[in-house]
Amino acid sequence: MNRPEAGRASAIMRRMSGVRPSITTIVFDFDGVLADTERLHLRAFQEVFAARGWSLDETAYFDQYLGYDDRGLVLAFGEDQRLGLTSRDVQTLVTDKGKVFASAEGIQQFAVIIFVQTDGKCIDGKVAAILVIF
Repeated sequence: MNRPEAGRASAIMRRMSGVRPSITTIVFDFDGVLADTERLHLRAFQEVFAARGWSLDETAYFDQYLGYDDRGLVLAFGEDQRLGLTSRDVQTLVTDKGKVFASAEGIQQFAVIIFVQTDGKCIDGKVAAILVIF
């Protein structure tokens, strides 16, 4: 977390509890545990690829491409399908997929931040979670 984000998080915590907490631990949880958006990524790729007459089924996505970032998936898919993609093609596909994914119904990318005091208890005996929307 960069300094401005940390400052905003600290200000929110002060408003929530009325006191400045003593924070010793910050635990981040990104996509995959609380929210699993893999199927939304798949649908975004499918939409972008279908517009070009290509097909990516669920089995292939999860068996062959899971774990790639967007650029890596496009490169691997292009190679597997012998599409002869240029670097400009790859960038366009990654950008288009990002736009589709960001506008997907129900998508929420977030990080959950849990603040823990020095005694190991959560602030005010509760888990204080802040959802940071990207």
